[in-house]
Amino acid sequence: IFMDGDSMTIIFRQACLAAIGTFGFAILFHLPKNRMLYVILGSFCTSLIQQYIDSRLDQAFTGALLATLFAVWFSEGMARLLRTPATLLLTPLLIPLVPGGSLFYTMQGILPSSLVLPSQRWACPR
Repeated sequence: IFMDGDSMTIIFRQACLAAIGTFGFAILFHLPKNRMLYVILGSFCTSLIQQYIDSRLDQAFTGALLATLFAVWFSEGMARLLRTPATLLLTPLLIPLVPGGSLFYTMQGILPSSLVLPSQRWACPR
């Protein structure tokens, strides 16, 4: 259950970077400012859960599953508390769970307003 200090520092640093990335994603998609702190906190916890479980187990599925369950639980609870749609909170919380390359090519396709590129990128390999 316990880890050495260096491993926990790396996991904590990665969770902080995931929260910063989620903040940028939330700004890009016009998340209301009064919801931003909750999304950043949830994103940090989601990433922390995934990183910790992935470091303890030999497979990635369990970490992603448990982190997704936490994200759903957190977004539903905060949505009731804040009286806002849960999807508004859930979508940014799931961003740290998306593998890097997939997210990069999706955002690259969305930013220049060309929504065809992401679907073409994942088409059948040549």
